[in-house]
Amino acid sequence: MEISFAEIKEIAETLPIGYYAKRKIAVCFDNEAETSRYNPLEDKITFAYKNIVDALSSANEIDKEVAIRSVLYHEVSHAVLTPLIEMEKWLNIFEDERIETLLKGYYMNTDFNGLLNAISPYNGEPITSPEQAFFVLCRHRIGRKPLVRAVEKIIKNYAFISAKNNYIDWAVRYYHNDVEKLWKKVLEDFSKNPSDYASQNFEDDKDCKDFDKNGISPIQTFSDENGVTKEDKENIDASKSTKGEEKISENVNGEKANLPQNGENGENGENNESGENGEDNVNNEHQDNKNAKDGEEEENGESGKNGLGDRIFSNAFGGFIDNSLTERLMNIISIFNKKNSSGNGTTGHSGILNPRYCGNEDYRFFERKLEARGNNRFGSLHLNLFIDVSGSFYRNKDVVNKLIIALTAVERKNKNFTLDIVHCGVGEILQDKNHRLINPNGGNRVDENFGKIFRTLQKGNTYNYNIILFDGDCEPDNDMVFCCADTCNTTIIAERSNKYIFDKMKTAKIIYTTRYADELYENVFIALQRAFR
Repeated sequence: MEISFAEIKEIAETLPIGYYAKRKIAVCFDNEAETSRYNPLEDKITFAYKNIVDALSSANEIDKEVAIRSVLYHEVSHAVLTPLIEMEKWLNIFEDERIETLLKGYYMNTDFNGLLNAISPYNGEPITSPEQAFFVLCRHRIGRKPLVRAVEKIIKNYAFISAKNNYIDWAVRYYHNDVEKLWKKVLEDFSKNPSDYASQNFEDDKDCKDFDKNGISPIQTFSDENGVTKEDKENIDASKSTKGEEKISENVNGEKANLPQNGENGENGENNESGENGEDNVNNEHQDNKNAKDGEEEENGESGKNGLGDRIFSNAFGGFIDNSLTERLMNIISIFNKKNSSGNGTTGHSGILNPRYCGNEDYRFFERKLEARGNNRFGSLHLNLFIDVSGSFYRNKDVVNKLIIALTAVERKNKNFTLDIVHCGVGEILQDKNHRLINPNGGNRVDENFGKIFRTLQKGNTYNYNIILFDGDCEPDNDMVFCCADTCNTTIIAERSNKYIFDKMKTAKIIYTTRYADELYENVFIALQRAFR
């Protein structure tokens, strides 16, 4: 199927992603991206354009619009559900099946099963390689019965992992290992019994008999971290949905969108700021599909529109964003701005006495005004956060990322507040605005680069404040690494194993604790209140 970038972009801009996410979500395309991802800092989905083109190039015998929508929603599903791990080929095959099974019947005018049959039709022809055997097993459920049951069991066991997780999570490691076990079992079975795969003779389970019981991790308790319950997993029907949905108009207002033509090959990082994805623009489309959706909800139970799918999207698009936190941070600055909108906290005069002014009715004794805002004469704040990103800090990831996103939102709306984030692992990295979120992994070793970064971040003509956080031994290269941070505008939050380093400091505020995230939040508020009082 030959499809231009303009056609893909046009349909992408009419997808009602805002309806599922409960707010407007921007989208863009990237020629270099290997996997579609959602960036909560920008509140934007980046589509892996090459993946879309590759999928559509072999999609035949399917309506073009349905094919494009299905591929795009497949990529949206990756953006919300695929964890941050290296995707070997066999794992990518299984992950494609997992995301489509969990969100089947959820999207409007989308046919995952029809797309699969269009891209990879399978009519019982001989299986000639272990890769093909694994694909047919996962995607078409054709193979020895214990292995088919294992596919379904893995999907149910790991329904709750999402793009917020990475290999540090025990569940993601178990997921990776279980899929790898399944892949190796297929590889072993194919090498022993190639004739069975050639003839499609899977009646004899042979040495796969108990694989679904003994080869897959026996997870007895299910995490509700992402709002997915045990009942959700029991309601996940692993069979592929063959029901298509009633076709809808080309755009939600019944008119063809008037979009710029950007060429055939796509553009990196092109941002869609259109309101087409907002809630207001999907009401008509949702109403047109209401009857079809209601019927499907009844069939699928809790895995329907108001069940698992809603919780998956709520977790993906709301899990990091805390509007109340952002509002509290904004209020501190907005109150300060209101107090000083028509003047300053303190207004006086200074300079050389000029007797000539005394003859005027509006006389003044001094040449110029003295302006001051408490202890912050600039009325602005530059906040620097040096955050531990070693693996031991992983349990604090989500709550710290919520704070980073809230502070980034405040920065966008207030020119008198700026923010820098430094990730401290084995070495230190000053992150750009699009990569501030922490993803703890690995160890710690603070080197001399810390001092260079610290000094660089002390901006002129503003009030600077620094918060340094380490949850364990930060292992500095030498005792002098943190000397530059021994200032009155620095707070250090650390575990007691670091006392031998920080007790030498005379001026900085030192807090020894294991309540790392709580102290970080509290001291961010203190810094804002000190700067904007």
